[in-house]
Amino acid sequence: MPRIGVIYDLLISCPGDVTEEVDIIKKVVESFNRMFGSLNNISINTKHWSKDSYPQSGDKAQELLNKQFVSDCDAAVVVFWTRFGTPTDKYQSGTEEEIEEMLKMGKQIFMYFSDKPRNPSDIDSVQYKKVKAFREKYKDRGIYHCYEDISEFERSLLNHLSLYFLNIITSHNIDSKSSLPSRLIMQGLKNGKPVDILYAKQCAIWPVEWIVFIESNIEALFGEISKIDILEAKQVNGLPNGKEESDYDKPTIPALVNLSKTIALGMAQFKPNIFNASVPENAKTTILRYLEEKGRECPQGLFDLGNLKKVRSTLVTPLGVYGPSFEGTEDEKKKYDKLMELWTATDKHLQITEYFSELNKLFIIPCIISNVGKSFDEDIDIKVRFPYGYICKVEDFPIPGNEIISSLQEYTIVKKIFTLPESLHVEEFSNYPNTTFPIPYLPVNPLFKKSAEKEYEENLQEYRKNLEDLFCYRYFEDDDGIVMTFNIPYLKQNTRIGFPSLLYFKKLPEFIEYEICSKQCPEVLTGTLKVTDN
Repeated sequence: MPRIGVIYDLLISCPGDVTEEVDIIKKVVESFNRMFGSLNNISINTKHWSKDSYPQSGDKAQELLNKQFVSDCDAAVVVFWTRFGTPTDKYQSGTEEEIEEMLKMGKQIFMYFSDKPRNPSDIDSVQYKKVKAFREKYKDRGIYHCYEDISEFERSLLNHLSLYFLNIITSHNIDSKSSLPSRLIMQGLKNGKPVDILYAKQCAIWPVEWIVFIESNIEALFGEISKIDILEAKQVNGLPNGKEESDYDKPTIPALVNLSKTIALGMAQFKPNIFNASVPENAKTTILRYLEEKGRECPQGLFDLGNLKKVRSTLVTPLGVYGPSFEGTEDEKKKYDKLMELWTATDKHLQITEYFSELNKLFIIPCIISNVGKSFDEDIDIKVRFPYGYICKVEDFPIPGNEIISSLQEYTIVKKIFTLPESLHVEEFSNYPNTTFPIPYLPVNPLFKKSAEKEYEENLQEYRKNLEDLFCYRYFEDDDGIVMTFNIPYLKQNTRIGFPSLLYFKKLPEFIEYEICSKQCPEVLTGTLKVTDN
């Protein structure tokens, strides 16, 4: 028959010269679980960097270990012999940092100093001096024990673990008659720390590196275009002066009916239409708008293409009309190509600034659920109530333009923008729908290539799907406003977890009400949190 129990994570923290004791600690924990754990529905689980850490980048080594498992531990066993360890940014060793940080959080430390004999030639005097200084620092605080052989260490540790955890068991059994096993509350964050008030701020997301990269590309294109020397318009390559493209009718599909007959008569009768090439008007508008927003004048002759001609075939095939080609000098063709690149780059820049400017009109509130009780809880349902017209749903967020949608539809990018990152005090929400998978690359036949409109629509659907996965809430309406709900499968005691996303608001409410129901708590927990933007 299944049983519900409480799991306590025990950190093993020892410098590199302590190896035998690590195995003893694991052995003692197994003995404790066998003798006391099953009878009292508790279990101690050891955590050690050798089996519980994984490769990760983005921070200092000790900070990464803290985030991965150290900060979540309920207690620690620390053993020193002759080495103190490698310094970190904050402390003289990683072991010292783990001790001090856990003590700050009010967690139990079982600290031991080994007096086992060791060959003096194997002792690093500098390291041993640090051990003795640290031992002296804590001698009057009563939180460490000394031993002279490994058998004494094993007996002492089992005795200390039993006294500490059996006391918790006894206290819990007494308290459970008059109090709840878990205590769940909704909280806000201030400077990364939990508080009983919701601190809101104006959204201020600005992809500086992305914008700088695009602006540098734009400036490089302006520089390249300015160096292209376009001669005065004149007849080039024997081509006559062209007319405007609007002067001609485009070929029509009925021409396909006579395709075989036309081919039989010879290809020579298909004379191409020749036009004066020019920069498309929407390209000019985009480039000029970029210059206007930067407060710059348009360079003289920026859009002058000299005597460049656009040549368009009149031949229609079952696959469509052949695309145009250009006739002119190499400089004229090069300038046209660079202006098209400039159009794309300036359009992308404008779309980025428009998207994030719209996003930054909103307010954000980071919210968390905390279990400040003495037992885990599970199947936790959270309901949060807002007045009408305040909360932003997925459909209320700005829509990225065609030039940036391919970047913003990536799951990792969207997650970075809209979710609360994991920190020392708060775990990251992880119960997202498992619906985002990478699509394998398949070669595309150029004859069946998707249109730009079709590709944009598919990217937009992926973007919205990723948002819906992150904002995995359900919304209901009643007479008093909107109720937003979501579920947390499991939450350990003395643990905090972020909402699936940051909460985005069009305008800020004065208060937010919440209800919490869970499997281990027979009552519906309710509360009201004040919202402030101070």
